[in-house]
Amino acid sequence: MIRLGPAHADSLADAALDHLAHAHLAVVAGSAKARTQFGSAVLRRLDGFESCRSIRVAPTRDHRPQAILMRLQHCLSLQTQTDVIPKAKGESTTERLPLGSEYNTILQSIHQHLRAVDDCRWQVVLWPDAGLMAERWPDIFDQVIEVVQHAVRLREFRDEEPPTLHRWILLGSAALEDRVENPLGPLRRGDGLPGLLLKLT
Repeated sequence: MIRLGPAHADSLADAALDHLAHAHLAVVAGSAKARTQFGSAVLRRLDGFESCRSIRVAPTRDHRPQAILMRLQHCLSLQTQTDVIPKAKGESTTERLPLGSEYNTILQSIHQHLRAVDDCRWQVVLWPDAGLMAERWPDIFDQVIEVVQHAVRLREFRDEEPPTLHRWILLGSAALEDRVENPLGPLRRGDGLPGLLLKLT
């Protein structure tokens, strides 16, 4: 992980986009105002990139974990038109992720939508509710990150040309920072993908 800051939202956004070329997850911890300014700065910059789609998952007022996940699923589904789970050569269509939770159906759908994207070079997802999920339901948060990492591996580390590169920007408070810095957290696992930790002040 790389820690950047303190910095102005615009300069930090520039630095984050530069580092996202090498990191799949950017975790942005700080005050609500700083996170909002940073998110807006990132989206302004992404608008200028060709073949880049930015998705801002609108925060939900319903703070149940199911509602948060369904909002995330809905925002991703708007970007894909898929009737079947994408199937790579030699891969079983019956493959299931080892999640084992009541949220498995929603997470499977998120995984499906991430793998179905094929009309852009970069897809960047800005998830403002990540901190809330990490603070109140850390186990579910870890499962979401595992789904993202699994989909990224299937898309970016195969011989499909060109693959869509997925980058996630997770916004939250100190609880999110603590979660990803935990030795058992999603950015510290040995099989995890490169992560970026941004500390806003």
